[in-house]
Amino acid sequence: MRLGFFALSIASLVFLSACAQWGEPGTDNLRVERRASNGAGTYYIVTRPDTRKCMWPICGGVYVKQVNAAQTECSDGTLQPDCYVADIDLAQLGLDQASLDALGNGADGGKALIRGTFQKLMVQSYESTVLLASEGWLGRAGAESPAGDFYRVLWNGIVCITWPCGSLTEETLNSTVAQSIHGLDLAASGADQAALADGNAALGTAGVLVVGVHNTITGPAGNGTELVSAEFYTQVAAANGEPCGEGVCGDGESCCNASCGICAPVGGACIQIACLPCAHGVCESGAALNTGCDQCVGTVCNMDPYCCSTAWDNICVAEATSECNACQNPTPPDAPPAACMHSECQPGAALESNCSACADTVCAADSFCCDTAWDNLCAQRAENMCSQCTPPPSCKHGECQEGAALDATCSPCAGAVCAADPFCCSNAWDHWCAQGAQQLCTTCQ
Repeated sequence: MRLGFFALSIASLVFLSACAQWGEPGTDNLRVERRASNGAGTYYIVTRPDTRKCMWPICGGVYVKQVNAAQTECSDGTLQPDCYVADIDLAQLGLDQASLDALGNGADGGKALIRGTFQKLMVQSYESTVLLASEGWLGRAGAESPAGDFYRVLWNGIVCITWPCGSLTEETLNSTVAQSIHGLDLAASGADQAALADGNAALGTAGVLVVGVHNTITGPAGNGTELVSAEFYTQVAAANGEPCGEGVCGDGESCCNASCGICAPVGGACIQIACLPCAHGVCESGAALNTGCDQCVGTVCNMDPYCCSTAWDNICVAEATSECNACQNPTPPDAPPAACMHSECQPGAALESNCSACADTVCAADSFCCDTAWDNLCAQRAENMCSQCTPPPSCKHGECQEGAALDATCSPCAGAVCAADPFCCSNAWDHWCAQGAQQLCTTCQ
């Protein structure tokens, strides 16, 4: 649907006649303004997932880039084609769970724009960069890598009795440049009718974000500029109403029990129960439990209301055992292995902490090595902490510097980088390899 001029009221015709005489809607009539940033942050789009093989948050996040820019300033101050972030934090947007899932999935797939700032936070004992979102915008046509520049378009309040009419303001994202344009073609994106209706309605409120190119249009008033959309984005905002648990209360309701997400009419009766946490475990006798505090509790009290109205006695415990398998005796652990499954100096499967003194020392410092996998970082810790690991041959150059391809065996750091990117050990240790070393290895800290 092409956006032309807006419907007029008879009372507006005097003003509009003057507007119609404003002149030809060509380039000379485009109003270019300089606008100060409101401090809400920069607009980013996800370029690719991080597929390197190491534990999160060091790896496993996403790479983002600033739209309308060839390079992006990362949290360390360097300019790169894109920047690694361990997570995109949407918590400040105040969205319900369904909206969070839709925006998060869209962002991860490069089909959403996130406005925000880079923040360095401690995540699982590692200093990591997080993109802290202040706005979230979801693509409506589902386009991947749409071509063009990125803009924000809003209705500026101008209406005319002829067209093309400069009734829209177009702001270039991540800049202070704005101008009037005379048309917006959202239908060119291929979005469905419901999305087009949402986009046109948003022009009068938060506006729409559009990626596209300009085209010249001609009408009774002369030539004008139209923005032709390859994709457009509408803002994902918190629903109107009071947040309550994982949802939002509707009109005329208030949140009377946030722990359960219970809304009630304003001034009406409220169910006063404490949903979370349970007063005690389902395998222990004691006071009556609330049905909402645990799925097993709900199952037991549905068949035996006494357990939630009077007391959670031994019969309730027995019912939890039979109905939920909640209180079965745990399977005795397997006997510890006589020896470690593989050398502590090499990556592999997780090791039992008591298979050697070295494994015990490493796992005391990093439980991941015995709980999940004995990865390159575990092997590097063993090299630093255990006497039985033979020092590897020295690398041709520092892992944190560009240069010739390195032997993966020359250091655990080189091994970790080349496991994630074999190019670094087969062709050249380029900028990306050095950047990977800075993220993966303690030697670059």
